[in-house]
Amino acid sequence: MQAAIVNLRGLWDEDDSDDNNDDNNNENRFEEQYSIASHDICNEVIKVRQFSFHVANANFIWPGALDLAQYIDTYRSDIYTGGKILELGSATGFLAIFLAMKLLKTNNVNNCNDMIVTSDIDDDGIVEQNIKYNFQLNNIDSVVHIPHTWGTGWTRDNHQCSASSFKYIVASDILLYVKVYPELVSTLTELFNGGTICEFIMSWKRRIAESKVFFDLMTTAGFHCMRPENCSGTIYIFTRK
Repeated sequence: MQAAIVNLRGLWDEDDSDDNNDDNNNENRFEEQYSIASHDICNEVIKVRQFSFHVANANFIWPGALDLAQYIDTYRSDIYTGGKILELGSATGFLAIFLAMKLLKTNNVNNCNDMIVTSDIDDDGIVEQNIKYNFQLNNIDSVVHIPHTWGTGWTRDNHQCSASSFKYIVASDILLYVKVYPELVSTLTELFNGGTICEFIMSWKRRIAESKVFFDLMTTAGFHCMRPENCSGTIYIFTRK
């Protein structure tokens, strides 16, 4: 599929300062209140347990996850058979569950433990437990989860999946906290240095002014950014120079 080099001008006019709030004094845990959300997307029905609060906003389905699922299924179904996928910032696991459903059907297998890995902030297993619960809620065997806080060294935190085991990285709405952009770029750089990753596919719907910082850091780190021509404009594809 043809993709266009990103024109960043005009993307950063809107300000959403609430997205930049962070409180390091809060513990990385969910509030007790929760609900079960159900989404029908690309012929799949996915159920997810969403909590009322998590300090890292890993408690609910982000809008970009729906966009990314739709984009992949419509234009990039090749990744269903192309190699192992890592999802950064998996939150509830919605996108990973969607991909797992497609991977199981496409490859005609009973589990996809060798095909997809989830990852999110290292918070003593709180996010991981909810992802596992949501996989079970959809009657799918849970996949490997790597608790990893960006910038701390993937090799240090990873006990099961080296950087060289992945072909694709996917992520939705992970540019919420501007101050951790350098750490995110550090993790992406380390993963790409494994030598096997060909693309990082990201959705990002919010166009806060500070988001440009991330794209500038990625350019400095040697990444090319492209935007697919036949999508809503919220999808970004990064490759390494």
